Order: sequence, then structure tokens, then C-alpha cells
Amino acid sequence: MSGDYVYALQVNILVCYSGTPAATYVKNSGGADGVYGAGTRDAFKWIQKNVWGLTGSNVDGVYGPYARDHMLFALWYHTNLSPTTTTGKCSRYTG
Repeated sequence: MSGDYVYALQVNILVCYSGTPAATYVKNSGGADGVYGAGTRDAFKWIQKNVWGLTGSNVDGVYGPYARDHMLFALWYHTNLSPTTTTGKCSRYTG
């Protein structure tokens, strides 16, 4: 899988989970490149296990509804109606 959504997920990991092995997995696999490869999957598994406390088959590296409701997302500020960079602050999805 690849594309803008994967890129956004990777940026969220780098910003909201900086200083953790999850961010290191993303950095070491090419950074925020929009490709859901082994580094992103491993980062996500680390978050599932070590942040959310999931176990067993629930640690699958897959982004789904549970992840959407528990993941921290970076807040962005805009210039000329397009996202430019994060504020460095993170929050959970509340939609």
C-alpha cells in the first residue's frame, strides 16, 4: 500500500511518537515516503503493543478503526489553504 494516507500516518508516527522505537523504524526505512513497508508495519506493531497494550493476534501492524480511535495525530497549521507542517502537538481523533 502507498500514497498520501500512508505518508500522513508516517508523519504522525514521526511527530507524535518521536523518540520511540516506532519513529526509529519509520526513519530507518526511508522516513515518510508514503510506502507502507516493513518499517511502517513494525512501527505500528510497536505502538499496538507498547502504547495501546494489545497482545497476540491484535498486534498485526494493520491500521483500522481501533487504530483510528487510539492513535495520536499531529495537528497541522495551514498557509494558503494547504497543510505545511505540524505544530508538534498531537491529539486523538474525535470525529
